[in-house]
Amino acid sequence: MTESTAPRRALNRINARAISHAPVVSNGKLVGIISIHYFIEHIFQPRQRQTLGEIVGEKVPVLSIPVKGIMTKPVIAALPETKLRDAAEKMRKFDISSLVVVRKRRPVGVVTKRDFLEPIAQMEKGKKKAYRPVFGQGCGNRRDSTWLNGG
Repeated sequence: MTESTAPRRALNRINARAISHAPVVSNGKLVGIISIHYFIEHIFQPRQRQTLGEIVGEKVPVLSIPVKGIMTKPVIAALPETKLRDAAEKMRKFDISSLVVVRKRRPVGVVTKRDFLEPIAQMEKGKKKAYRPVFGQGCGNRRDSTWLNGG
């Protein structure tokens, strides 16, 4: 989605695709990220007056402003060649739940903390088929990478 996408439309896209994070682009290049957590924390259950983005201190209907005003920036990103261990460490270091995978500043996928849990869950179920997310090729949570296909 782009910086001018309305939050209501962004939320509808996130829900329709059953994803938790979506990159925001300008001219195809990564400029921010939005997440379902942000919508829950800051829009549906706000604890205090808005202090982030372009709507600081203003009393405006948040779902009517563009995504640019509510996206998280700068985005912590990874390259397709990044090792999973390094990606997990980066998420821990920056206390974030996802990384946008980029190639030449263009998003090619999203990997989330949940992606690291799926192989463990499969092992617990006794499945023999290993699940290994591959950055940039439907990387990470298959649902979180669907934004690439028409997102």
